[in-house]
Amino acid sequence: MKDMKDALPDLARVRKRFLSLLEDRCGRIAEHTLAAWQAIDDIEKRKHLTAAGTILHQIAGSAGSLGMQDLGATARSCEHAITEFTALPNAPSETCGHIVMEVDSFITCCRGHLD
Repeated sequence: MKDMKDALPDLARVRKRFLSLLEDRCGRIAEHTLAAWQAIDDIEKRKHLTAAGTILHQIAGSAGSLGMQDLGATARSCEHAITEFTALPNAPSETCGHIVMEVDSFITCCRGHLD
């Protein structure tokens, strides 16, 4: 039990650090998603979505460990949508719209934790 009591202050510091990085990460995810939405070239679109997916993967792993299961699940859902989209050989551009909606839900969830 003593080990758990000693670990809790460290966990609080990790959680605080995670939340301090979350706003920047949300911004980068939004920028990549918007760039993918606007990209005409499929390679450019996939590059931006992959970058957003990488950030979402990091958030999904950390959020769940820090007791923010809703945030972790929402990040994971976005990451999966991106992975499925980028796995399609000739995904039509308009199917990227569901990813934008997923990311919007994710950012709304983030705001709940940042406010």
